[in-house]
Amino acid sequence: MRTMKDSGVEWLGEIPEDWLVEPLWPHFRRAKITGFPDESLLSVYRDHGVIPKNSRDDNHNVASVDVAVYQLVLEGNLVVNKMKAWQGSLSISSIRGIVSPAYYVYSAVSNSFDEQYIHNLLRSLPYVLSYSLISKGIRVGQWDLQPELFRKTPVLVPPADEQAKIAAYLDQETSQVNTLISKKEQLIEKLLERRQALITQVVTKGLDPNVPMKDSGVEWLGPIPKTWSLARLQRYADFQSGGGFPEAYQGDLSREFPFLKVDDLGKNASHEIKSWQNTVSKSTASQLGVKILPEGTLVMAKIGAALLLGRVRQLVVPSCIDNNMIGIAPRKKLSGGYFSYFLSILDFAYFVNPGTVPSTSGSAIGANQIPIPPKAEQDLISKYLDKETSQIDSLVKKTRKAIELLKERHQALITQVVTGKIDVRGFAGGNS
Repeated sequence: MRTMKDSGVEWLGEIPEDWLVEPLWPHFRRAKITGFPDESLLSVYRDHGVIPKNSRDDNHNVASVDVAVYQLVLEGNLVVNKMKAWQGSLSISSIRGIVSPAYYVYSAVSNSFDEQYIHNLLRSLPYVLSYSLISKGIRVGQWDLQPELFRKTPVLVPPADEQAKIAAYLDQETSQVNTLISKKEQLIEKLLERRQALITQVVTKGLDPNVPMKDSGVEWLGPIPKTWSLARLQRYADFQSGGGFPEAYQGDLSREFPFLKVDDLGKNASHEIKSWQNTVSKSTASQLGVKILPEGTLVMAKIGAALLLGRVRQLVVPSCIDNNMIGIAPRKKLSGGYFSYFLSILDFAYFVNPGTVPSTSGSAIGANQIPIPPKAEQDLISKYLDKETSQIDSLVKKTRKAIELLKERHQALITQVVTGKIDVRGFAGGNS
């Protein structure tokens, strides 16, 4: 049992007696080196650290035209996303490249730290929570880490040999956890592929595998059942854009009509909108000039990166939408459920307007051809897919929850180890 002492920092608690507590600034200093436009663009992720920007397809931030003002990052530099430090978006870089001027880059000016040890320490839960205390802004999404306060952050300095042990131990544990997470992520990917394939098959071929078919004349649709017709979407649906939603009205949940924003599409995993973050009264909607869309209307993003995610949701109550969204109301001959599933298989990249920011319109969406089964068959297809996709969605949800639990337990372990609550001085795994 090792002897512990009070660290003198409330959010760190007790630490081993032979560990030091020092401010960050004697060990890392701001480094702002520009003029390297040919270097690879980098990004900082909470879960992945510093990685090439083009290595992930979920990074929709557009690089500046003038990347000469971007900052050079060298191996061993500490890179901080100042707006997301409170989420854990900072890392010791293991690669060279450039980052946005909105980041903070620090170079090591002492040899007091094992790089992997300090990487894990600064990303551990107590530290991430502390960054929220030294970030300022009007709202959470616009918080900026204050550099003059960040440089005073107390860092723990164990003996060099113990830092190496901590780094080796956590490297082994991280490898094991990442392997488990990767397998679960692969399972989710397969489930989602199965879900999409099922929807595509049923909304374009129907439920009866033996039904006579005919050529649709649309290459990506292929053959469709003989009893189905084919028409442009604009013949079977009405399109309605949303309106502006002043900040003064946001956050109120006491009014009768939901006022949906693009974020609400992602927060509702099923094809129905069942939760929201804002509401308005009928009089406020009228004052804003925003139409109240009827129950059953389908809603989706019409501008920005969210458009390419293909999220189409159905209203379960009359609602308003903001001006970054579009409502699509199916007419009587078209079942909202069937229509929603059909829209979910469209490749939105094919009908967005070209430009830096993707966008679309009712006319662009309405020009698409849609197979129209008899109304009774549309309802059967919708009910069948509701049942089958809900089972898949349940498995996906459970698997995602398991991933979150793995990450939480691993983060708790990291915290215990880098603050000396778990003694790994006897660890030999890193020496094999």
